[in-house]
Amino acid sequence: MSYIKRIAAVILFFLLGGLLPPAALEVRQGRMKLVLHEGIGRFSLYLLTGESQGGTVPLFVDQDPRTSGSSLVVDNRIYRLGESSEFHEQAEMTAKGARFVWESKKVRVLQEFTFLGNHEDGVILATTIGNLSEHPISAGLRYC
Repeated sequence: MSYIKRIAAVILFFLLGGLLPPAALEVRQGRMKLVLHEGIGRFSLYLLTGESQGGTVPLFVDQDPRTSGSSLVVDNRIYRLGESSEFHEQAEMTAKGARFVWESKKVRVLQEFTFLGNHEDGVILATTIGNLSEHPISAGLRYC
């Protein structure tokens, strides 16, 4: 391979790497499938219709995961979780599902997804806001 072709291949590799979508964490239990879209702080939820068919029914608009976003209001300032540079985002599996963790200097937000028992199909979504600062804050969450 010539020198110019090698350079072109390396440049193409880095260009395509920048175009790839962010990673996703996928968790399944029973007939439910949950996808956490890392890097944008959104999720998709599906009902599996049968493994032999491989079909799924989206329970939210799956073509646009932005519809599952959350906005955090802290002391009258609005932050879009997954988009704000003030928050570090982490997606992780848990014993009963998965969760997002967003953390800034002032606040820690846990958005936990817990699958229902083996004989029921469903997911419980619970969000907890924790104050990490030394002073009282006013906080709220808007979903979708």
